[in-house]
Amino acid sequence: MNSRIISFIALLVSMASLSYVIWLHHNINSFAQAALRQRESELVYHFTPNMFDLYRGLGVAENKLPKSPQTLEELFQPLVGIITNMDSPPEQPAQSSDVATNDAIKENWVNFALSTNMGDLALLQKNLQAKQIHCSEAVSDLGTASFSVDSKDFTRARAIAANVISRDSLTVRINADTNSNGYEVFENGKKVSEEYF
Repeated sequence: MNSRIISFIALLVSMASLSYVIWLHHNINSFAQAALRQRESELVYHFTPNMFDLYRGLGVAENKLPKSPQTLEELFQPLVGIITNMDSPPEQPAQSSDVATNDAIKENWVNFALSTNMGDLALLQKNLQAKQIHCSEAVSDLGTASFSVDSKDFTRARAIAANVISRDSLTVRINADTNSNGYEVFENGKKVSEEYF
């Protein structure tokens, strides 16, 4: 009788153990994930102040920092962004409307006159500016002093220049037209030749 009771108890204990093992086997992933989540939360809590100090030192804006990070992925996201953008060229600041306008104007300017005689060139430029022709000093490929005018003023500037050159006996070279590499050469107010390059 005692042996039957002992056998029955042993059977019950075996069945209980087997049931526990089966239950544990089915729930071990949940236990492991819960433990990992708990450990991750501890790491995030521990490293958040240090990482935020690092981000501020690297110049990350406050609004780019994660709000109450809960995972390591959230905590390290700004660092990943910094590393990812290291190969990217820096963003160019937007040009102001004045700068953009000035650049557009410069694109329309053409070389107008050049001379080795600085006084004659300055006198011609001064007369053109007096007639509301916008001029800009430029560097000539020939190493001489020169200036440019807006392409829309080119024809009017040539007409004014012809009178000034003749009247004041200037020695200068005037660009033949907006699309050429040629110049009309004036010496002491008279046209002496044309040069093309």
